Amino acid sequence: MEELRAGGARLGVVTSRTRDEYDEEFLPYGLGDMFGVSICADDTDRPKPEADPLLEYLRRSGGDRADALSVGDSGYDLLCAQAAGGHRGHALWGTGCRPHRDPPHPFGAPAALLP
Repeated sequence: MEELRAGGARLGVVTSRTRDEYDEEFLPYGLGDMFGVSICADDTDRPKPEADPLLEYLRRSGGDRADALSVGDSGYDLLCAQAAGGHRGHALWGTGCRPHRDPPHPFGAPAALLP
């Protein structure tokens, strides 16, 4: 993630966790400073798989969906990115979620995002 940031990528989080869950389960690992914007389930009226959370992230971060790549590990993540009209990648590491049948831009490890 540090290399992505050093290369000019803006990183963010769009999660199905509530803000309280995010604060309790994510921030203790010291990763909060890596991400400029975090969008949680309670930040929009319609959560994933609707487009709203990702569109809210783009609004708050000043990002453009044409330039954004949303990388997620679940079907809901992929559906959210598809609904938002953005590029989407499937993280095949981490949570043990089953790979999507036909993943768009599959990434086997975080380092695969660098190129």
